[in-house]
Amino acid sequence: MTSITNTVATRIGSHAHRYLSEASRAGVVISTFHNGLNVLFEKESDSAFVAIQTTHVPLHPWAIEAEAVGRVRIDHLAVAKSDGIRFSPCDVSFDLSKAWICELTIAPLSDNEAKLVQERMPLIEAALQAEQGNRPPDPFQSQIDAILERWRETDDPAQLGHLLGLGGGSTPSGDDVLVGLLAGLTAFEAVSRKAAEHVSRLRRALRTDTRQRTTQPSRQMIDAACDNGFPESVLRLVQTLALTESCRNQIESATAKVLALGALSGAAIVSGLLAASARLDQPLVHDKHLPSATLGCSWIRRQKPHRQRANSPSEEL
Repeated sequence: MTSITNTVATRIGSHAHRYLSEASRAGVVISTFHNGLNVLFEKESDSAFVAIQTTHVPLHPWAIEAEAVGRVRIDHLAVAKSDGIRFSPCDVSFDLSKAWICELTIAPLSDNEAKLVQERMPLIEAALQAEQGNRPPDPFQSQIDAILERWRETDDPAQLGHLLGLGGGSTPSGDDVLVGLLAGLTAFEAVSRKAAEHVSRLRRALRTDTRQRTTQPSRQMIDAACDNGFPESVLRLVQTLALTESCRNQIESATAKVLALGALSGAAIVSGLLAASARLDQPLVHDKHLPSATLGCSWIRRQKPHRQRANSPSEEL
C-alpha cells in the first residue's frame, strides 16, 4: 500500500488562495511542465486552473509553490479545501495552511523612479531584440504591431481590445502583450495622467470582454493583471529598473528571467511593457493626489484560527 506523501506549500498567489478558500473543489491534473503541474478545477461556471510548482519557477497569482511536486501525474484527481489539496491515486497532499499569501502587486512609481525606468528602457528593448533574433518569429507579430500602431495613432485604448485572444497556445501572444501593457501602465499611473486614463479604460474593457474571447488560463492571468497581480519575474524587472543602484548586469538578468517565461510569453510581456512606457506624457506629470510607493510584493501570512489577512508592511522582493 502506498503511503501518503505530505508536502508543505511555502507560498501561494493571492488569486489561487482566494479561489481555493471560497469552497471545496474537485479537479484533475491536465498537464505538467518542468518543475510543475496544472490542475483544472471545475465547478459549474466557476472553473479555474491552478499551478503547483517548485521554487525554480517564478510564482504567479494563480500558483502554489512547494519544495517538490512528487509523483503527481496527468489525469490524477485532486480534491481541494482551504487548507490543502490531496491527489489520488498517488496519495500526495499539499498543506496550504502555512503558506505565505503573496499579492504580487506593483505599487505606483514615484517621479524619480519613473524617470529612471524610462531612461533604462533601451536596455530592455535591446534584450528583446536579441531574444527575438534567436527564436522563430511569432506568426502573429505583424498583427500585434499593427494594433499597437493604431493605439499610438488614435490614442484610444479601445484599440488594444483587438489583442485579446490573438495568437495560439494556452496564453495567446496578444494576451501576453496585454499583461505587459497592464504592468507598465499600472507602474506609471501615479505619474502620468495618460497612463492612469488608459489603464482604467483598459481594465474596464477587459473585465467585460475576456469571457468568450480567449482561453481559460489566459483569461485568469488577464483578470489578475487587471487586479494588479503579475508574475513575480515581472515585478522583479520593474523593481530592478526603478532602483538607483541597479547596474546593467542586474537589469539584463531581470529582463532575461521575464523573457524565459513560456515559449513566446516572456517576449510578448516585455514588448507590452515597452509599449506602455512609450505612450506616457512627456514630460511625466505627477499628480500629488495619487500615491507613490516603493515597488514590492505584499507578503501576508495566513492567520489562524480566523485565516484573516494581517495589515503587514510590504517586503522587498
